[in-house]
Amino acid sequence: MEGEHYDIAIIGGGIVGLATALAAAKRGKKVAVFEKNSKAQGASIRNFGMIWPIGQDTGQNLETAILSRAIWMELAAKAKFWLRPNGSLHLAYHPLEKQVIDEFISQSDDALYNIEWLSKDKTLETGNGINPSNLLGALHSKTECLVNPRQAIQSVAAYLEEVYDVDFHYNTFINELDEGKLISEYDSWKADHIFICSGAEFEYLYPSEYADLPLKRCKLQMMKTAPQPANWKLGPSLCGGLTLRHYNAFQNCSSLEALDKHFDSIDSRFKAYGIHVMVCQNNNGELIIGDSHEYGEDIH
Repeated sequence: MEGEHYDIAIIGGGIVGLATALAAAKRGKKVAVFEKNSKAQGASIRNFGMIWPIGQDTGQNLETAILSRAIWMELAAKAKFWLRPNGSLHLAYHPLEKQVIDEFISQSDDALYNIEWLSKDKTLETGNGINPSNLLGALHSKTECLVNPRQAIQSVAAYLEEVYDVDFHYNTFINELDEGKLISEYDSWKADHIFICSGAEFEYLYPSEYADLPLKRCKLQMMKTAPQPANWKLGPSLCGGLTLRHYNAFQNCSSLEALDKHFDSIDSRFKAYGIHVMVCQNNNGELIIGDSHEYGEDIH
């Protein structure tokens, strides 16, 4: 049975699919989202929920991150989901970590970064969970925000459906595309433009085209704790020194090379598995701690 004709059809109801739907719907397009599960799964809900401009290098990447932050904040107000602009701390316990942070602050003249160095005492005043032993201080950034991914993604989908009349076809697996037609086991639909936003499952549609793209699967390991006592608040999201070599923002710091060698001398598995340490606290009081990274076709 053939269904409706859409301006824009999106395969995948995760965060990339929803972002595409929002952009199209704001332009007055008739939009549909096709999701094979009853709701979004995978990386869209199994993550920190951090909105993280501090990780981006200056230029287009940072500008895009700041724009993304503004969109998230607008959506949180309109779709009524929890968002906390709590900022972040990159904690320094080793002189080499402080050296990288000092260099980053000195060369970061981009006004989009809202950063400062905090002394040990000022750092400890920001919240709980910070080990004071050997702490030198921290890079404080005020731009980072938190959402609860499981709550936010459902709220955004409901908002798109209610405000922009976006059609959501859940439990609908699109197994074939043919000249503007989306085909499932029992139904089909037409669309002027089709966006494939199916996350890690990119081999089902156009596998040969995807095979030529520089895409790799990535598996992350992280942990969520039980809710903490109501009077225990983490404060800003926290990062350890390993995070300084994980994100592009710090790659232009010449002092990073010495820190990189220092971490390699401690344990080469840090780099081999993309390990760095971050922690945040969601609106349920739970701590999310991570993470490591493995890449390739054989990860499970």
